[in-house]
Formats: sequence, C-alpha cells, structure tokens
Amino acid sequence: MAKGSKDSRARSWFIVCPNIEANGVCGLNAEKIATMSEEALCQYVVDRWSTDKRSAACLYCISEAGMKHLHIVLCSTSAFTFSTVKKFLGEKAHIEETMGKKQQVEVLWSSFFVTLVAKKIVLI
Repeated sequence: MAKGSKDSRARSWFIVCPNIEANGVCGLNAEKIATMSEEALCQYVVDRWSTDKRSAACLYCISEAGMKHLHIVLCSTSAFTFSTVKKFLGEKAHIEETMGKKQQVEVLWSSFFVTLVAKKIVLI
C-alpha cells in the first residue's frame, strides 16, 4: 500500500503538525492553544492518545521563521490506520510511518535538543 494512504496500517506513525496557531491540533483551536504553555500542549496530545496499549511522544518547536509546530510519534501494540491518525490530530498534519522504534526517536530527539539549545523546544 502507498505510504500515507487511508488504508495504510502501522504500529507507529511520525507526524508533523505545522503552524499549530492557525491550524489547531488534536481538536484544539487556535484560541485554546494560545492559552496553553508549550508543555501543557504536548502533555495534552500525549495524554489524549495514551492508554495501557498506546503511547506517544511530542516535541514542540519554533522554526527560524517563527512557525510553531509539533513533532509527534504515536505508537500502539497493534496496527492502526493513517486515517485514524489524521482524524486524531487534524487535516493539516503531515503523517508518515515511523522508521525505527519510539526509543530510537527519543534518542534522536534528545541529540536534536542538545544541538538546538538556543531554540524553544519541549519534549514530553
């Protein structure tokens, strides 16, 4: 199946939610996002997804151009569809099947954080 088709199934997806102030994320609109701290927003996304069989990691970033966006990994013990992710996060999300395991992504993000100390980044 084509990567990113509605029929694609995987146990882990990597997502970028661009321009969250305009697009919203996870059912939150721009006004609600504006009232939340970066940590609270990431924790909200993680908490909404996570169960005893599902986990998530969320990274809040601000690009050099000032665009606020999220990098998210959603995982489950059983495969779930591209359309499930799209429905959960919103139509503007860029979604791809994760290559590697959640722990590998967390290590990558940790090294990314070290190289961007001057940038505003929150890892939940």
